[in-house]
Amino acid sequence: MPSTPIPTIATRKTAIGGVAIVIYLLVYFTIRWAWQETWEKDGKAYVIFPSSPIAVYFAFRPLMFLDGMITGMRFHIGPHH
Repeated sequence: MPSTPIPTIATRKTAIGGVAIVIYLLVYFTIRWAWQETWEKDGKAYVIFPSSPIAVYFAFRPLMFLDGMITGMRFHIGPHH
């Protein structure tokens, strides 16, 4: 009978980290799709983050920089005035 390898702690941490990254990306792209609006003044698309809780904005800020550089998407906290 072949022995089944027992996952090491490092393997488990890698798997958990991979799952966490996939969840982070899925949540980001869901937010990007659901909260996207076109501002009438400039005709450009923005992802409008809620002003409260501000932590949502900052949690995805690193990915927003990359997204903005690649796609030209713009981001805003709260509604445009």
